[in-house]
Amino acid sequence: MKGGIYLLLGGNLGNVVDYFLAAERSAQNYFKVLRKSSLYQSEPWAMESENLFINQVWEIDTHLNPKSLLETALLIEKDLGRVRKQDSSTYEDRVLDIDILLYRNQVISESDLQLPHPRMHERAFTLIPLLELDKHLRSPSDNSLYQDHLLALSDQERQSVKIMAQ
Repeated sequence: MKGGIYLLLGGNLGNVVDYFLAAERSAQNYFKVLRKSSLYQSEPWAMESENLFINQVWEIDTHLNPKSLLETALLIEKDLGRVRKQDSSTYEDRVLDIDILLYRNQVISESDLQLPHPRMHERAFTLIPLLELDKHLRSPSDNSLYQDHLLALSDQERQSVKIMAQ
């Protein structure tokens, strides 16, 4: 089965687009990027920062299982300069963040990995680029349409996400 695995890339420090390209080069031995959404810019979410975020969703194909994909994503982040605080309960500025949004139709609830991503339905900066790639995607948890989750967000939340480039 090809595709059906979606990653969200984000960052707000340095040349974020260059970090995305470097991440793709670093990942070549682990996964293949099948499709990429446009680049989107948005205000920081659940944190204070003067730096706008850039986000992009990738649909990938990989031989890695979800846990190994998570480990690979964390390694790529670290190799490209991401430094994580010990206290992960607060958000902070970052050069690169890679989140697994969906891994086909798998539902996983473990301390270090939750699929689908537990907060993706609350975030326009996640849903808009994801739905650009597949507007009919449904949550494997409850079969709800992600399009409906996006429409449930406020107009202000949806309008805060601006397309940068395709």
